[in-house]
Amino acid sequence: MQGMERVISCLLGGLLLLASSLPVAAAVPLRPGVIRLAQDDILETGGLPGGMPMGMLLSSTGGTVKLSAATESAKDPAEVAPENPPVAAMPVVAMMVKADHYAELLAQWQQSPSPQSFEPVLVQGQEVASAYMALTEPMDEASFDALVKKMQGYLVLREPITVAAPDPAWLYEQAKQHGGPADIAFFDLMRQTLNGYWPVTMERLDDQTGCTRYGLLDLVKLYGGWKDFQRQYPQAYKDELYNPDLLLLWDIEDQLLNSKAACEGAASVIQEFEAFMQTFPDSNLVPQLRRRLDLLRKNQLDMYFYQGIQYNSPE
Repeated sequence: MQGMERVISCLLGGLLLLASSLPVAAAVPLRPGVIRLAQDDILETGGLPGGMPMGMLLSSTGGTVKLSAATESAKDPAEVAPENPPVAAMPVVAMMVKADHYAELLAQWQQSPSPQSFEPVLVQGQEVASAYMALTEPMDEASFDALVKKMQGYLVLREPITVAAPDPAWLYEQAKQHGGPADIAFFDLMRQTLNGYWPVTMERLDDQTGCTRYGLLDLVKLYGGWKDFQRQYPQAYKDELYNPDLLLLWDIEDQLLNSKAACEGAASVIQEFEAFMQTFPDSNLVPQLRRRLDLLRKNQLDMYFYQGIQYNSPE
């Protein structure tokens, strides 16, 4: 009997050793709330899921699922570790308590006799969204329906992909009724930046991936809009502008500096970069954009151009 146990033990050990030697596409923290596939691991495994071309990195943020660019200088995972630890998996009951608090704050804000900032309500909503995106235990239909009801003002989905993100159009209308000038301006810009939960500066390739729409100068326009907002309301929504889960100013800068997927040809990228540098010559993004532009003109920039393909519009 002991001999048989030793044989089984050896077989199991061999299987574990073999499994550990197989290439695996690892999830590498890029920024807080963002996970991407490591490029080296993608090359080892022969490509991205769904046959996506090399150089395109599939990413998932807390508020949506999208294609995000790799940081070109990030080679060691330790170099790109998030400043804050990821949200721990939260049981459904605890998440629902947070959702109840969001619903209470929303009702108080709507019922206030004078305009109040929506920012604390949004902060609580993002806590719920992060908890929902980190949820690992099953959620029955009744609980999901209850969550959707509590999270008025949020787009909450679980099919075909999991999404928990603010509803820009609904919140803009609410801000006009109950918020102050900063709230109205913030959600007006949000609805210009996002089509539901999807950035207007990206064409949707499938449920989870997209390419950047360079050449239409939407990135230039929206960058300017958010910078004007910062100057006009310097104390409002400071953290939210650079929250990667909300896909606002952070995402616009990320697409300019890091996107490796262009919907059209190189000329569209050159047009967008040149327009940005002419419009914002003092921006701290200019040195990096100039380097990318130089590499592009030398045909050395790691970028894939999706020309003449059929895009899928977000629902």
